[in-house]
Amino acid sequence: MEVPYKLATELLKKQIDPSVYDAVLNRFSQLCDEVYYERCSNNISEYIQHRKNIGHFTAEISYLLIQPFLRDRDPEILRFFCKVGEAGCLVDSLIDLRSDYENGLIEFRPNLSGYLKVLTHAASIGIPLLWRYPKLMNVFYQAVADNCRDIKR
Repeated sequence: MEVPYKLATELLKKQIDPSVYDAVLNRFSQLCDEVYYERCSNNISEYIQHRKNIGHFTAEISYLLIQPFLRDRDPEILRFFCKVGEAGCLVDSLIDLRSDYENGLIEFRPNLSGYLKVLTHAASIGIPLLWRYPKLMNVFYQAVADNCRDIKR
């Protein structure tokens, strides 16, 4: 079963523009570290920080992959991508936290207080984004709905 992953990896590597290749590999390495440390989190606060970092690095990788095709490289676009990534990753956590615990993907047992902390952090990032970019409300709604549908699969 390892062959399809190797093929996908090789195809992805060939698609990365040489000007961002090293940065993308660096972020992938940091992302892998964060995923590992997320699973080792002893409490909800550590977990939240790792989830924010995972969302941040995932969004930064996405930005780096499209950066060579952008006419203007406004740092605000990268900051926006990363904040959306952080908020999205936390919202995903709200939906998956219990099943992640039940499947042994996290060490600590989530409780109501933990869910409220995740919700508070997600809202503290997401609400200012929605306030600044109200047209994104429908996109965020669709993303949350899609995550909720994933629960049933």
